[in-house]
Amino acid sequence: MIEILMKNLNLKLRSQIENQNYYLENDDIYVSVVMPHAGNNFKLLIRADYKETFDRWSNCLYEVWVDNNGDLKAIIDDVNNLVKHKDSLLVKSYDKYDDEYFWDINENKYDEFIML
Repeated sequence: MIEILMKNLNLKLRSQIENQNYYLENDDIYVSVVMPHAGNNFKLLIRADYKETFDRWSNCLYEVWVDNNGDLKAIIDDVNNLVKHKDSLLVKSYDKYDDEYFWDINENKYDEFIML
């Protein structure tokens, strides 16, 4: 399954913790895959976020829990849509209190492109 994600999303393995957690990346995104085990009710957890907006996995842009590999095609489509529509999903915003710009997500556009 990891190989399918790597091939279809053009990802490379960044790191791996035993056979439970896989961290993947390409030029645009980070992807985390947590394999099913007792701590996550035996569900597969896939998360993704843009490199520009990544803060931590508990606060990522895309998160989906999967009972089986049946949803893998939809997940691949969603993550490909994140990359394909990055220019309209990722916007630079200004924080007047800190007097600096930061990357943010255009949530209206997000709902148009992401299915799960």
